[in-house]
Amino acid sequence: MGETYASHPGRAGGLPFVNYKPFHNKLKKPELTQLLRGLTEQAAKEWLFEPLQQAFPSEYPFKAIEAHDGSSLKLHIGLTEQFPGRFTKTHPAAMELHMTMDLMSGGYNYLGIAPDSESERHYNPFAFEIKDILLLMDAGYFNIEYCYQADKHGGYVIMRTNGQINPNIIAAFDSQGTAIKALVGKKMKRVKLKKDQLVDLDVQWSDKPGLHRLIAFWDRKKSAIGYLITNLKREQFPAVKVCELYGLRWQIELFFKELKSYNGLKTFNTRNKSIAESLVWASMLTLLLKRFIAKVSGEIHKVMISTQKVARCANDWLPDILKALRSGREYRIKNQLRKWCRYLSEYACRSHPKRDNETLFVQLTEHASAANNV
Repeated sequence: MGETYASHPGRAGGLPFVNYKPFHNKLKKPELTQLLRGLTEQAAKEWLFEPLQQAFPSEYPFKAIEAHDGSSLKLHIGLTEQFPGRFTKTHPAAMELHMTMDLMSGGYNYLGIAPDSESERHYNPFAFEIKDILLLMDAGYFNIEYCYQADKHGGYVIMRTNGQINPNIIAAFDSQGTAIKALVGKKMKRVKLKKDQLVDLDVQWSDKPGLHRLIAFWDRKKSAIGYLITNLKREQFPAVKVCELYGLRWQIELFFKELKSYNGLKTFNTRNKSIAESLVWASMLTLLLKRFIAKVSGEIHKVMISTQKVARCANDWLPDILKALRSGREYRIKNQLRKWCRYLSEYACRSHPKRDNETLFVQLTEHASAANNV
């Protein structure tokens, strides 16, 4: 690590003499982490979020849809003290990225970095922060008190619960809204479902006040019953619609996959805490840049762009755009942007646009975009 890396003036590029140690000393400073975090947060606001408020169909009581989730990242064993992992034998050092994502814009509202051993619930949005927002969360964040507080502060939740819950059933309905009297008065674990069947329940915990709406459905992937708890009104949102809305949470899974697979966020071979955090923010900033280019390419050429395809072929187009920006020459920047936006509109389109148009995610994003353009 003490070697000197240099490029002699006579070699291609004529790069100046570079010494590793001074470069590393700058890289490991906490100030670099702060700078990258600030740039990333500014990029998320200016590149991806619409200047006007998102608009939804009139029957939707919320103004935004957000998903909150976490993703773990293995670290060098030398960071075990700063970032202790949950799995001490296999991954003694690991960090957890906690993110709240705005699903309609594709950007994020919050990103926190914490030791993987800490509880996930410490990093989800406060209940008072989700007023007029529909928040989607996985089973790891299930907390019946959180659902109560969210409803109290004017927020909406669809949260998956674990399979260990066993409240009392107060009322039960099938997917058509017909009452199922045979389930009333029984415990939750008495419910048996067939494939593609679901039941819409009002349940009550014996040690907690109030009724809660709980939807039990057959999870084909896990071949088991899944549970969703929500405070959305049954009259406005039938059980099938609630399940469809919860399916939007998949977008945050795709975001993490894109971040790790195509933006360099993999296992870090560094023992320095600041460098590890800086690399997270650098990866996030890179992802936002790619998504911004994908977004404008689609808007200019009126096509549906796949952000994953754009990220996968970034080695083809991103260096040319960055070189043009570095040159500072306006005509060169415009030429490169026109060239590569046209390229992405032709070769990075979604594979099945007709099928995608039928999905709730595309319908809602197009509705919001049309309303904002009025």
